[in-house]
Amino acid sequence: SYQYPFIESIAAGSPLTIEAIVNAPTITLPNYLLGKYANNKNIMIMKVNGSSMDRLFPDGSLIAVLRNYDVENLNNGDIVVFQHDYEYSVKHFYNYSDKIVFRPNSSNEVFTDIVFKKDDSLNVEIIGKVVMYNVVLD
Repeated sequence: SYQYPFIESIAAGSPLTIEAIVNAPTITLPNYLLGKYANNKNIMIMKVNGSSMDRLFPDGSLIAVLRNYDVENLNNGDIVVFQHDYEYSVKHFYNYSDKIVFRPNSSNEVFTDIVFKKDDSLNVEIIGKVVMYNVVLD
């Protein structure tokens, strides 16, 4: 097992800084839950707040986010945590020639794509790629 930074919730308006991660409480997870990412110092654990990805993982699930991930290596459909104007979200990532799209995966149709045109000055930061999530069925 290994201790990872644990971000219980990220409220809008509260920027997630490296200092916040360093000073975050920790959670201990057994190595088998993270597979090849076990003991990786770039992993942080976050608690999902909301249902925009509920077809994959419900509100309250834990996700493992690989920080310092090279955005050039992201594939369309990968799940990422991103930040825009200090609001954080977890969505599928799509990179098109003229835009970047963050797509929900929800049974609730209120959640729609978040689209950023590349010709705008993008104020979007990919925090990391989701490499593991848990689902509790009951």
